[in-house]
Amino acid sequence: NFVPFFVYLLSALPFSWFCLRKIQSHKLMLDQMSHFNLGHANCSLDSDRKLIEEQVLQLFDEALAPPVQVCFCAGAHEYYDDHEVLVSPEDIQEIRHITSYPSGIEVLDQFNAYVRGPLSDIVLRSVGKEQSISCKLCFVVSFPLWL
Repeated sequence: NFVPFFVYLLSALPFSWFCLRKIQSHKLMLDQMSHFNLGHANCSLDSDRKLIEEQVLQLFDEALAPPVQVCFCAGAHEYYDDHEVLVSPEDIQEIRHITSYPSGIEVLDQFNAYVRGPLSDIVLRSVGKEQSISCKLCFVVSFPLWL
């Protein structure tokens, strides 16, 4: 089976385009993660931004985390409700200034630092730098050429 050269050339063009787009979009994603700031996120509606910030505060605010409970009774197996809240979220906001818990702005800053740091590192380890293309991906993309 002899396949003319122009068939390989025609298949090389989409493959090259795919690889360039992959590198560009991968680099854009990593750049966006390294400069991430929730306050600069594009939202269609301002109410969306408020809702997202509230969700991040609920997930990352350690003041809303359940208290640590340890049973010191030997052999006793008491049941502890992991979702027991000692103070309501509304009350936390009123007394936050007299506690050591971070403010809402500090929680959002911690979230931004998490996305720029540990989360970005996890993504980088998982998918690699923008120039890296896995052998598996190359095989899948070039498989039609082998048929």
